[in-house]
Amino acid sequence: MRGRSIVVAAWFGFLGLWPQPVDAAFSSNQAGTSGAQFLSLGLDARALGMGEAMTSVPDGPHSLYWNPAALAALPNPEISLSHTQLFSDFYFDSLSYGRPVSSLKGVVAANFSLLNQTGITAVTNTAQPLPGTFSPYSSSLSLGYARQMGPLQAGAALKGIKEQLYDASAYAAALDAGVLYSWDKRLNLGFAFRNWGTKEKFVNQSFPLPFEFDLGASYGWSDVLFAADLSFPYYGATNAKFGFEYRAAMSGNSAYALRAGYKTLPAYDLNVLSGITIGGGFELNRFSFDFGFEPMGGLGQVYRFSLGYRWQ
Repeated sequence: MRGRSIVVAAWFGFLGLWPQPVDAAFSSNQAGTSGAQFLSLGLDARALGMGEAMTSVPDGPHSLYWNPAALAALPNPEISLSHTQLFSDFYFDSLSYGRPVSSLKGVVAANFSLLNQTGITAVTNTAQPLPGTFSPYSSSLSLGYARQMGPLQAGAALKGIKEQLYDASAYAAALDAGVLYSWDKRLNLGFAFRNWGTKEKFVNQSFPLPFEFDLGASYGWSDVLFAADLSFPYYGATNAKFGFEYRAAMSGNSAYALRAGYKTLPAYDLNVLSGITIGGGFELNRFSFDFGFEPMGGLGQVYRFSLGYRWQ
């Protein structure tokens, strides 16, 4: 039992120092203060390219994560698969789906996310290796609903969470919710909170979820979109996010997008350049492909790819 406790505590300590928002973990104010930090990793490649300033930006089924209220803007069923390559052999994958349901007068959506790492060696409290390897993972399943009421949109999502570390498991439940107000179809103002819920318990230690609330504004003009967020994590420092997107049509039913963003949080303990994000995307008929990139100084780089399909 003590050996298992050592393994779990050591691994969870690493999680507390690393999977906070892929960037947020490096603020000394945040390390080790809450559990289930994979819930703050972000989701899709479009968002990463725009500095994750998405609280006021409709983002298809991914809005279930950023601001459930923005789901109400989804005109047709859409599915998306995202893959994130992180340093230290971590992989983060998510599958999102949303569709309007006329009988419910709104949009429903679901997301499944999984963070895992390749097999690692477990050790006892005396640093003796245990037989075989184990692969820790963290997963969540979210179900949400959003509805439009004139210029106002409102939405909420329920989330189930599980983390497995060696032979110990932890479970938790959370609520995400938000509102979005559209003014003149160009200016959007958004508010959302995430991860308000129960504590998760590993062996004999309990950890709160990484609760935060966000304020956002975005403005679209012609083919250009500007967005900005202020994030207020309960465990950690207030931070800002900025995003830019340029979209242009190509021949036929195709289009491309170029994106850039900046996040203040990575610069706290790394350097100014670590807050920069870039990305782009292509659309061809009903298919879309997006990619995002974030440099993390000496820690390496973060890459994210998303593949989507829209029904008509």
